[in-house]
Amino acid sequence: MVNPLDLRRGPPGVNTWEEVKQGLWMIRAFYQSELPGNLLFETIFNPGDFQNFEAPLEGAQLGVVAANVRFFDPEHQKFGIFHWNREKWSRDSPTWNWSNWEFGFRVRGNTLGVDWTLLYWNARDDTPVMNPKYFLSFTMPFIQSGIRTASRGAWVPPPDWPDYKVFYYKRYQTVGGTAQVFLQNLWDTVWRFEWFFEIGRPLMKGTHGDSGAVYDWTRRNILGLALQCNKKFKIPWFTRSFIANDFMLETSLTYGWEKVFNHDHDLILNDRNHHWTDSSNDVITLFMMQGLFNMRFVFVFTGNYFLRVAKWQAIPVISYIVPGHHWRIDMGYVAFGGANREWVKTAGSIPSFDMALLRLRYEF
Repeated sequence: MVNPLDLRRGPPGVNTWEEVKQGLWMIRAFYQSELPGNLLFETIFNPGDFQNFEAPLEGAQLGVVAANVRFFDPEHQKFGIFHWNREKWSRDSPTWNWSNWEFGFRVRGNTLGVDWTLLYWNARDDTPVMNPKYFLSFTMPFIQSGIRTASRGAWVPPPDWPDYKVFYYKRYQTVGGTAQVFLQNLWDTVWRFEWFFEIGRPLMKGTHGDSGAVYDWTRRNILGLALQCNKKFKIPWFTRSFIANDFMLETSLTYGWEKVFNHDHDLILNDRNHHWTDSSNDVITLFMMQGLFNMRFVFVFTGNYFLRVAKWQAIPVISYIVPGHHWRIDMGYVAFGGANREWVKTAGSIPSFDMALLRLRYEF
């Protein structure tokens, strides 16, 4: 919510939030009170530092398929309409300015055994919307370049990106909260509930939700809810035989639901995993982590299944931590699939191809 993401570094789930988020200069302050519930007050103020959301490059492993966005001559065109837009929205991104201020606060307390938070956030959206007034004049040079390239059989570049602004980063607000409780009588489980309500979230509009047919932008309110159950297990025989110090299997199962109010079929919601005909989406997420051989090895599995668009993602990873050193080796596989796999392939910058993962890192 606070930090814009750079998905060129990898998708969340494969990479941690710390690895894909972009840093911003801001002020963060805490005040621990002695009020009932042991209330902790937190505030964040960003005086004007702004970074826009970064999507994977066109044709990259995690980016859009180049042939799908080079409409006229995929063999000779150097880039497609996605790159034409992506470069322009970066050029139109605000620089450091007082008008880019961001402000938020959170209150955390513990009441009757429930660990809860309430939050408020007011910020400029790090994803842009297009000004429909300039849509045709901005797109036409790319179209003319594509036609000339196709007719000549050689790359004819378009002119440089225009100086006038095409993309704008609008402000929106969010309220939300969490509640977490440990239920010993319910199999020693931890239950967590989260919610958010985005007020006036800027969204693009395109014919039948097509990001290639943008014609306007609008605002919508969006409600999201999630319920998670956390449980630790000891696996009979396996835990005793292969896991020193009885490290337990950590699991969590989460159901998330999101609703866009005043929905219409032209809202572009691919990046939120909505089908263009549906105002809501829901997802089930399974997480498992098991330490092995005195935590020299750690196995982690993350899986998502999006019910409305019938697609899934599975990421099994095993890590080896070199004893006495800071080196760590991660090996895994990232798999995508589902009944609507073709929808996944063309849905903006959503990852679309299975891939092997090998990562060597040094941790400080």
